[in-house]
Amino acid sequence: MNSGSSTSIDYVANQWYKIASLKSNGNDIAGAIGKSSYTFDVNSMSGNVSNNVTFVAKTAEDFPLKNWTNAILDWFRRRGWTEDEIDGVGDTGDGDEYTIPEEYLMDTSPLLTTVADAK
Repeated sequence: MNSGSSTSIDYVANQWYKIASLKSNGNDIAGAIGKSSYTFDVNSMSGNVSNNVTFVAKTAEDFPLKNWTNAILDWFRRRGWTEDEIDGVGDTGDGDEYTIPEEYLMDTSPLLTTVADAK
C-alpha cells in the first residue's frame, strides 16, 4: 500500500467461533473481542502494520438466554448445524415435544420432528 492510502480488513470467525483477540502492532483492539466479525480500518497508511487475530470456540456463556451446555454446542459443531439454523428453531427445536437439550440427550436432530414410541 502507498503511504497515505486507506483500506479495511474484515476478520470473520467460522460458525460457532468468535474473535478471542486482535492486535495491531502489538496493541489490543478491544472492540473486536468476543465478536463474530470485525472490520479493521486503516485510514491513512503511514508505516508497517502487523495484525494478529486468534479465534476461539463459543461457549454456553455466549448464549445466556439458551438452556445450552458446552457439550450441546460441541454437538451442534460436530453435526455441522449452523448458528442460524439452530437459532431459527428456538428453544423447543423443531416444534415437536422435545427441547434442544432433550434432542441432544437422544441424539436426534433439533431440525427434524422426532417421534418417540414409549412402548
